Amino acid sequence: MISSNQMLNLTKKRKPRGYWDINAPQEAAKYSSRNEFKMGSPSAYMAAKRMGVLDDICAHMPKHVDTSGKNNPNFKWTLEMLQAKANKYTTRGALKEGDPVAYGVAWKRGLLDQICSHMPLASNKAYTDEELHLEALKYTKRNVFCEKNNGAYQVACKRGKLFLDTICNHMEELVSSWSVEKVYPEALKYPDRTSFQKGSPGAWDYARRLGILDQICRHMKILGGSSKPERELFALIKNIYSDTKKFKDMRVNIPGKPYIHGFEIDILVGKLGIEFDGKHHHKYEYMRADLQKSLWSDDDIRNYHQLKDDWFATKGIQILHIREEDWITDKEKCITRCLEFLRDNLCP
Repeated sequence: MISSNQMLNLTKKRKPRGYWDINAPQEAAKYSSRNEFKMGSPSAYMAAKRMGVLDDICAHMPKHVDTSGKNNPNFKWTLEMLQAKANKYTTRGALKEGDPVAYGVAWKRGLLDQICSHMPLASNKAYTDEELHLEALKYTKRNVFCEKNNGAYQVACKRGKLFLDTICNHMEELVSSWSVEKVYPEALKYPDRTSFQKGSPGAWDYARRLGILDQICRHMKILGGSSKPERELFALIKNIYSDTKKFKDMRVNIPGKPYIHGFEIDILVGKLGIEFDGKHHHKYEYMRADLQKSLWSDDDIRNYHQLKDDWFATKGIQILHIREEDWITDKEKCITRCLEFLRDNLCP
């Protein structure tokens, strides 16, 4: 195991650019294998790899580890398993400290908000400006402030950049070419966190370390998951129609468009589909930024819903679209539309 000073000596030919470029050794010491390190603290892992010191700080890790069961790199954490892990802790900082692998998996999948929903977050009424200032004085770095008292940090963020900068004025500066003013518009270019992380890793890492990742990614769709309104609608319909399911067709074959491989239906009952159209991730700008649609033409993007509906029509599937804007305005009306659509078109 090497120290921070040794780390600096190893990297003297390459100037450290951020927090993890210096502090990766301490982070690596928490893990017993490289796979755990990579999953539990991906930013530290990538910083060490970039600086060329990964082998040195992972020297304490065995070259051969048990790859059965949960140690298998292909092991799939389910939402239920992640939730069970999170239920053992009362704060995000405690979860990260006590089970960094589960924390890292949840963070990577964008599920932290969901599995940590039971953890108390301070409301705007819980802290006065003076109390937030006193809390901030306990920490020397913003990312540590965020991890140790996420609730207070998020309240401070909501009170504006000027306020946050003021109470964090004593803290070490986060070295980066990015700023709060730059990362917000940058994040808006992407429809999901995976695209954001791949397309702009610098902005992603800056936002994560500053503790504003959840805030600037609120418009993004969680890959492999659904929005809260969509889950609510799905559960309601499944309670009435037990055969309700999600459906993915990966054998899409549209003449002249070989780059379109698959379509999904949010809610499928028999041959009737219901699509919940989110107001953000279904906009042209966000779909255009989706790496999975990089080969799609602008017309394909703009006609996405029509292409999808037409394809499923060839399979005898009729689709009803529910817009998130309409759901927010009158949820009950949207539910009634869905139930009437199913009732009127399902075979008796």
